Amino acid sequence: ILKALKAQSSVSNIYFNDPDLIAENLCSALGGHDNHIHFEVKPPARGAIKRHDLKHYHSGGRLYQGSYQDDIDYRSYGLDAACGNTKGLGKNQTFIEFKEMKIASDLPSAREKNVFLRWNDIPANACEIDVVLHFHGFDIRNKKDRSFFDYAVNLSGLELKDRKRATLCILPFGKNEPKYKEWKDGELVEKVNYDRYIFPFLESDGGLQRLIDESLKALKINFTVGRLILAAHSGGGRTVADILRRKFKNTLKLTKANNDIDEVHLLDATYGGANDFINWAEKRIQFDSALDKSDLETKGGGLRVLYLPLSTNRDGKCVTTGTSAVSKAIEQKLIEFTKQKEYLRRCYRVETVGIKHLDIPNVFSPQLLRKGYTDLKVLQEHSSSVDACCNNNPKCGIMMPVQQQGLAYYDEDEVDYFADPEASYLNF
Repeated sequence: ILKALKAQSSVSNIYFNDPDLIAENLCSALGGHDNHIHFEVKPPARGAIKRHDLKHYHSGGRLYQGSYQDDIDYRSYGLDAACGNTKGLGKNQTFIEFKEMKIASDLPSAREKNVFLRWNDIPANACEIDVVLHFHGFDIRNKKDRSFFDYAVNLSGLELKDRKRATLCILPFGKNEPKYKEWKDGELVEKVNYDRYIFPFLESDGGLQRLIDESLKALKINFTVGRLILAAHSGGGRTVADILRRKFKNTLKLTKANNDIDEVHLLDATYGGANDFINWAEKRIQFDSALDKSDLETKGGGLRVLYLPLSTNRDGKCVTTGTSAVSKAIEQKLIEFTKQKEYLRRCYRVETVGIKHLDIPNVFSPQLLRKGYTDLKVLQEHSSSVDACCNNNPKCGIMMPVQQQGLAYYDEDEVDYFADPEASYLNF
């Protein structure tokens, strides 16, 4: 029996007071264990565990029989899903209409809908789903010959083929609002930008949750939200900053279990909002610092900031971009916040990239959606996306294409990045 238990990877300690067996390293001594065996089981990696009652518990959106301290294989005791997901869902995508946000585009989608949804394969009995919200930027195309919504979808990088967790991606189409006001030299000045898009439904504290609820209805299963990820490209970063500001002020209304945003991906989107990103990150890092390393992947947060440091202006000269200043300010603070827990810098980091502004989401979002702490790469297929100002320029960071075979982010499942704080891959 002891040898069988010892062979199980989930068993961490075995207690039985037998001197001969202890000498064979099959068990350990512990008071009160002279005539029976107790053993400890490592917590399952499926997700956070929540006690349902004395005989059941929740983990990873599913209901299991037994206490999480019981000596049972929790995976064998999954009960029928209470959410109605008896058959599972195959990967798919669709468009829906979110009535709080009227379609307002010069070139609306032929589908006459204003929210794009995409999800990966969802197994039967899974009742928890991660949600990714992507906010597009302004319409800066030179040739506006087709729907900007379709263009924004194709530009988003919402690719889930390498993501293992059940996930729903939501891309709302913003409202074209050229006129706005901005403070300049102490005065509120009226401005006009015909490329500008906003998301007015987020002006209320509950707008984000209502969009999530409406999107989940399209799946026709009563899912609960697991991890919540906000992604933004270009001008969409201001929208994410507004959401984080509401979260920091505790006015944002979310119904998910931890009432928090788990990850933020800023894709050349830091044109402002430095304090909002920094304030959220500081609070989230404080929470993550108290977690056991084994829980970081399922319970921990992350802030990944990517920015193009140089680009060509109208005169054809390479100049510093508008996202550089805020990105550098965030970077300094993240280094400060993670000083005592340097392993968290895998999850909270700012990086320069040498990829063209409009190509950044398609190059990097699929990698971030696979694992939020991944080391980013540029594949050969994206070699044409390198910005002209960044050719062989070390200031531009991630830009050189690598061979796809053997990439680190393809086999990260073989590595526990948070297990050993002294490991070389944690030293930045």
